[in-house]
Amino acid sequence: MGLKDFLGLTPKDEEPHLSDREQILAYLEDQIGPGTPESVLDPVQGKMEPFLVRIEGVFEKKGTISVLLNHRPAKPIPKGFPFILYFVVSNHRVRTCEIHYQRPFRDNMHILTLPKKIYHAERRAYGRATPPLRDKSQVLILESLQDGVGLHGRPINFGKRGIGIKIDKAMRIKSQKFIPVSKDLYSVGQNLMMVRLKNLGGIRQIECSGEVRHLSYVQGQYLLGLKITDMAPEEITAYERFLESRNIISHDDFPLVARLKKKDGGPSETPRSPTAVPSPTAKIPAKPAPAVVEATAAAVPEASPAPPVPRARGEKPVALVVAPTGAVRAKLVAALLKAGYKLTQIDHIQQLANLAAGRHFEAVFVHGGEDHGVTLATLDVFMKMPYFQDLPLVMVCDHLDTRIKIAAKSHGVKHLLDVGSASLAADARAVLG
Repeated sequence: MGLKDFLGLTPKDEEPHLSDREQILAYLEDQIGPGTPESVLDPVQGKMEPFLVRIEGVFEKKGTISVLLNHRPAKPIPKGFPFILYFVVSNHRVRTCEIHYQRPFRDNMHILTLPKKIYHAERRAYGRATPPLRDKSQVLILESLQDGVGLHGRPINFGKRGIGIKIDKAMRIKSQKFIPVSKDLYSVGQNLMMVRLKNLGGIRQIECSGEVRHLSYVQGQYLLGLKITDMAPEEITAYERFLESRNIISHDDFPLVARLKKKDGGPSETPRSPTAVPSPTAKIPAKPAPAVVEATAAAVPEASPAPPVPRARGEKPVALVVAPTGAVRAKLVAALLKAGYKLTQIDHIQQLANLAAGRHFEAVFVHGGEDHGVTLATLDVFMKMPYFQDLPLVMVCDHLDTRIKIAAKSHGVKHLLDVGSASLAADARAVLG
């Protein structure tokens, strides 16, 4: 199995795409920095091998990006040579349209043009999530209780139907002796009697059976893909609750990502336009799929809220809650009701277009899941909608620390709410002043 096949990076024929420039720049900027997985730069023509690359810079005004190749090209790359860049953003695999080589830079860095479109590059039918921050989860796998091979490792991604695992150790179950890890430990389609997940997002233990989908060696690591084949009902509930907390995105959507900010709080190079609304996410109907999707909040004017009207004496204030279902949303809703709000609730900003025309709100409370970057990106979109610019826009967190406060300030977010606070209801009411 090749690297692109393992990563699920085989191009599809689908036409729906993301063409919003701000979101494309945000996607590319999201790839910069330590800990970011390598991308794949695939030549469109000729016999050149793909490169593993890291994006080192995004130059908006020049319309270029700089990438660091994992090895030096065997021959000089001609100017204008076409490539397609594959990368992962918010656990979602995407590919660019053709981008073109410009010139070598320094230390095996090279300059290419910015893409104008982003396409889906997922082969899996279901979305996946990565482990939480500071994750301590582990996986123990037994082929059987008496014989065969057992594995110990760490989960690297989760989905409704399967789990991806990085293998750390292997042993013979009967002799209890460790053996070298290799691609021949299991065969594709082999059933594994026990897969035990420990310390998964606060869940002590989950057990299931699994079926091997692949066992591959990629970038110095042995990776095992499993399909979940059997799980007790009570453990299904716990596992689904964990997946819900990870805010898995549908493959029909393009993830929402915030731009990097300068010290003055503005976008990296392009000044913010008060009337420009970026594409929060392109929602693609399952059937029939449109040829091209231009996803902008401005594309649904009929869903725009009504102008605010003075509230009558004794009338409850109306708040919009944007948060995935789960424990955080449940606590937030309970506190807002206690604080005297009337609520309209949606799971994510894409559902804003589904609200009936004529609604009005006096505050917006946003929680994007455990990744506060999603929350900030959503708030960025609200800030660019004229109706919402003058409303209190509240960032809701399951824990509030200095890092989140600094990030919120850099995005111009004035209101923060910690659902773990004992004064949550009072703090929510204080948002209105």
